[in-house]
Amino acid sequence: MKKILFVMTVLVLIFSCRNGNVKKEIIVENPVITKPLVTGEFFFEEDDFGEVIELKGESKPVNIIFKVSETKMMVNDTILIVQNRHNYQSFMLFSLPGFNYIKSFGNIGNGPDEFLYPKLVSGTNSSSTCLILNKSNIYSLGKDLNIKKEKVPFPFTNNPYDNREVAFLSDSSFMYVESTKRGKEIFRLNFTNNQTEVSPILNLSFLKGHSGWATYIGDFGINRERNRMVYAYKYYKKIIFTQLDGTNSRIVHFRAPENETKDVIRTLGPDNITHYWGISAQKNYVYFLYSGRTPIDVGNDFKLGKDYIFVEQYDWNGNLVRKFRLDHWGYFCINESETKLYLASVNDENPFYVYDLPAVF
Repeated sequence: MKKILFVMTVLVLIFSCRNGNVKKEIIVENPVITKPLVTGEFFFEEDDFGEVIELKGESKPVNIIFKVSETKMMVNDTILIVQNRHNYQSFMLFSLPGFNYIKSFGNIGNGPDEFLYPKLVSGTNSSSTCLILNKSNIYSLGKDLNIKKEKVPFPFTNNPYDNREVAFLSDSSFMYVESTKRGKEIFRLNFTNNQTEVSPILNLSFLKGHSGWATYIGDFGINRERNRMVYAYKYYKKIIFTQLDGTNSRIVHFRAPENETKDVIRTLGPDNITHYWGISAQKNYVYFLYSGRTPIDVGNDFKLGKDYIFVEQYDWNGNLVRKFRLDHWGYFCINESETKLYLASVNDENPFYVYDLPAVF
C-alpha cells in the first residue's frame, strides 16, 4: 500500500510541475476517506475529464400537468421534493421510484404562512424531510409530510433577485450566500434563544470594479461530515472548494471564453455564456449541472431537437471525476445513494426522466 501511495504522489507531482505554474491533478479519491484539501489555484482543460459519458433517460409520466420553470429538486429517502409552481402552490411531492403524485403545498402569496420566493435549503435535520426558507422564516416538512414553522429567526432580504443559497449546518446554525456591497459572500448564522449571530466566512467576489448582485450568481453546497463547502459560478467556469470556516481554499479554473460583464443587463443577456446553474451536494461527491453555451445557442439547439445538457462530478477535495451528457435539458438532483439522476425537462410534456449513474472505479 505504501508503494502504491508513493507512486500516486510522484505522478501527481509530475503532472503539477510539467507546465510550470499550471497545476493539473486528476485523482478519484476513496469517497470513504477525507483527505487534506490541496490548496491553491488549479487550471484544467475540458479534455481533463476524459471521455464524456452519454446517458439516456427513462421517461416517468405523471398524472398532473405543470410547466417546468426555475425548478429545484431534492430526494429524501423515497420522496422527491419539487419546488415548482403547481396551480397556486409552490411545491410538489412524488413517491419514488414510481413518481406517484402525493400532494402540492405552500400557498403562493404574501400573507401569513404563504410563500413568496421560497428557497429549498440544502440538507435537513433528523426530524424533517426538507427545510424551506421563506423571507425570515424557516419551515420544515415533517416525516408525516405536514409543514410547520420552525423557531429560527433568519436575516431577511427584500430583494427577490438576491438568489440566496442556504445550507443547513446543525440544529443551531446555517451557512448561506448573499449579495453584499462587495458582490457575494458566504455567511454563517448561529442562533440561540431567538438571538442570531451572523459571521462573514468568505468573500466570493474576485473582479475589481465588479460588485453587482448578478455578477457572482452561482450554486452553493456543503458537506458537514467532510468539513467542506463549495461554490460554482454561473457566468465563470470557476469553482471554489473550502473548509467550512472558509480557510484552505482550492480554486478550480477552466480555460473558457468569458464575456466582459460590467452590469446586470450585460451579465444576464442572452449572449453571455451560462456555465454552472444547478448543484446536488451528496455524501461522496458533488454534482453540477453545466451548460457552457449562451441562451441564444441553447434556443437554437432546441429548434434542431438537440436539448442536451451536461453534469460534472467532483470529489469533495475539488478533483475532477467524470462528465456526463444528458439527452434532455432541464433541472436535476441526485439520489442519496448516488445511483440515480432525476431530471425535470423543460421541453417534454412528461417532464420527469431518470438516469442510471455508473459506479465509480
